[in-house]
Amino acid sequence: MIDLLPEPLRPYSPLFVAAATAVAIFAIGWILSKWTYRMGLRMARRGGVDEAPARFLSAIGRYTVLAVALIAALGKVGIQTTSLVALLGATGLAVGFDVRPGASIGDFWSMQHGVRVAIYNALDRAGIEIPFDQVVLHQAT
Repeated sequence: MIDLLPEPLRPYSPLFVAAATAVAIFAIGWILSKWTYRMGLRMARRGGVDEAPARFLSAIGRYTVLAVALIAALGKVGIQTTSLVALLGATGLAVGFDVRPGASIGDFWSMQHGVRVAIYNALDRAGIEIPFDQVVLHQAT
């Protein structure tokens, strides 16, 4: 394969191979992310989860697969990815801190409660029990 390249480009052949491999890794990751999204929606619908939480959780799965594929592809090219992973973690934390005050208290807790109830109901319908006692802190007596 190296003999097919012009003489001035031969020293860069490992970089070409790494770049082609990185593109292949990202393409496979892209395909797997779409598959993950569809499978997540299919499993959620089969479990009776509402449409909004099903799409939300499926999108989280899809973008997680894409992030892993991107980090793997960048690592294959030779880019140090440890700082990128730390940046993604810090971004997730910052978004979590930013969304909470930006939403009205009622909307935020209603959305969070809706996601929890949808997950709990899906687990309950599937016959999966949570293995510890649940404590209700905000129960009016």
